Amino acid sequence: MNGNGERTKILIVRHGQSVGNLSKRFLGRTDLDLTDRGVEQARLTGELLKNEHIDRAYSSPLRRALDTCRQIVAFHPGLGIEKEPRIAEVYAGKWENMPFDEIEKVYAADYGVWLTDIGRAVCTGGESLKEVYGRVSAALCDIVGENKGKTVLLTSHGAAIRAMTAFLSGLPVEKMKEVDWVSNASVTVVFHGADGFRIETLGYDAHLGDLRSRLPKNV
Repeated sequence: MNGNGERTKILIVRHGQSVGNLSKRFLGRTDLDLTDRGVEQARLTGELLKNEHIDRAYSSPLRRALDTCRQIVAFHPGLGIEKEPRIAEVYAGKWENMPFDEIEKVYAADYGVWLTDIGRAVCTGGESLKEVYGRVSAALCDIVGENKGKTVLLTSHGAAIRAMTAFLSGLPVEKMKEVDWVSNASVTVVFHGADGFRIETLGYDAHLGDLRSRLPKNV
């Protein structure tokens, strides 16, 4: 138990800076590593969370999220990592591993929707944000159902976490543009109880200091 009765505590962490983040590319499901800075960001997040009693850890199966999770669970001997494909990043179709600037030019109409009304966006040849919203919300509900009264860790990705944030805020996917991106290795703290989900902290990253990194403006 986490001292919160039947309240379940969810710690949602975005992966540390990836090779794709550094080169300003849209990774989606492209499976690239953390940068050295990303590894250190993840370690600092592990340091921040080292005194949390974490009962279970779930990660997107993509390396940048898994390696972030490994840095955190290193502070919790004996805690394993369970891969949860439903919290993986959006499948970006033809945008996969393309520079953001290039996507903006080549797929102007589709990417324009992404920039201005993300909840209604569909990656060209890939997933819609409605699909992402559906799978991450189902994953959150299942994880809470399996871990009542416990504390769980989730390591995930920018668009997936933005969809989660909309769901956790009680917003439909069409209003996803009303919630913000979270930064690399940031921590979002959520509680679930009899009154449903409540976000306590969104995208906390002060512990990273000068190592903080965020998405560029044209994302």
